[in-house]
Amino acid sequence: MTKCGSQWQAWLTGTAPGTATGTGILTVGASAEGSPGAVAFDPRHAHRLLDAGFVSIRVWNLPTVPELGATAFLPGRHVSGADLVYQAAGPKQFLGVNNLGSNALWDVTNQESPRLLSRKPAPPPARGVAAALSPDGALFAATEADDHAEAGRLQLRSTSDPDGPPLAVFDLDGGVGALAFSPTRPLLAVSARAGKQAGQSSPGIRIYDVSDPRAPREVGRIEGDLSRITFSSDGQALTAEREFRDNEGDGDYRMELTERLQSWDVTDPARPVELWTRPLPASGLGSDYAFRPDGSLLAIHHSGLLRLWRVQSHQLIGEPVTVNVGSDNGPLAFSPDGTHLALTGTVRLGLSSITRPEIWDLTDPDAPVRESALPGQEYGSAYSLAFSPDSKALAVQTQWGVALWDTDPERIIPGLCATVGDPITRQQWKRYLPNRPYEPPCSPRP
Repeated sequence: MTKCGSQWQAWLTGTAPGTATGTGILTVGASAEGSPGAVAFDPRHAHRLLDAGFVSIRVWNLPTVPELGATAFLPGRHVSGADLVYQAAGPKQFLGVNNLGSNALWDVTNQESPRLLSRKPAPPPARGVAAALSPDGALFAATEADDHAEAGRLQLRSTSDPDGPPLAVFDLDGGVGALAFSPTRPLLAVSARAGKQAGQSSPGIRIYDVSDPRAPREVGRIEGDLSRITFSSDGQALTAEREFRDNEGDGDYRMELTERLQSWDVTDPARPVELWTRPLPASGLGSDYAFRPDGSLLAIHHSGLLRLWRVQSHQLIGEPVTVNVGSDNGPLAFSPDGTHLALTGTVRLGLSSITRPEIWDLTDPDAPVRESALPGQEYGSAYSLAFSPDSKALAVQTQWGVALWDTDPERIIPGLCATVGDPITRQQWKRYLPNRPYEPPCSPRP
């Protein structure tokens, strides 16, 4: 148990059922009346916490696992903007995770028993938190700490031997902001940051041919402050978020940051051709976006709104469908089959609010429907989301770990019924629904 000011953190050390080996935060909370008073475990109950306030003592019952109800939990400290990548490699499934101070590669083929394959030290978050898995799951690219490079170095590794020597090391002195593999060609796009010293590299996207992963070749470049890059489903277009900084004032230095979403035709990576630019609302908040896997829909989460654009021939069509999801911004992830979108929404509860991952049904993009929601958090939010390759699981990355959630109703419902039984008895049914035959949700139909 640790405490800073009025907020406390309960840490998990070791292994609990459904939790991978390691140390991570079990849960967080705030002290009574916001006081910086003492907290202590109740000696009679291993999972009960006593929290002293100014005029009262609050009693907390702690969970036995970090995410109650999750299939598994991968402990680790994370930061906003970190990458979370889920990919299949034949019968195996891999999860690449940016942690605070490290990058990890997990084998999550058996979601109930995740296996850590590799963990490498990473540079400070300000210098780059990027990771990517190739479409066939054979290559893992991530920034790693290096004693001779302040921003670390981008390294390319084989998922079959992640602790072996790297296949390639990229010399990018300013650090890496984002990574993306082409889904159709052996290309890796790297958002390179500007070096801090004169003569070092300028910011922009570098496109590498990795057909020989031991000898990557730069084959294209797009200049500018670009981040959050992604390829289209056919690999012919590349989209990124571009930042513009404008200095204003007479002798008084001020900086205004504006953002635009920009797309290029990279059929020939050496000669990228701009396709379109879309200004993003000026709110001072970052945006998150994602394309449906078939490339027919663009989702943007910005300023509390989800916007859905139709896409045809790599061009945005018409005006977007807009839905209020509450949270200012947050991560987005389409399911591989394109029917669902995971995002973070906000629910108001009195004077406080809960930020939670939500799953929306986009079978009809003109009428999106919130299908389900996962447990929310008052003292944190989801940093990244990723569906499993079969769309049946959702990985949710928070400040203290990654939880794997089952999203398949065919498995969730029987599991809940086996755990809690029917939520309504025959007597209750007769009282509230006297004119209908008894048909509780869990019991088999006659």
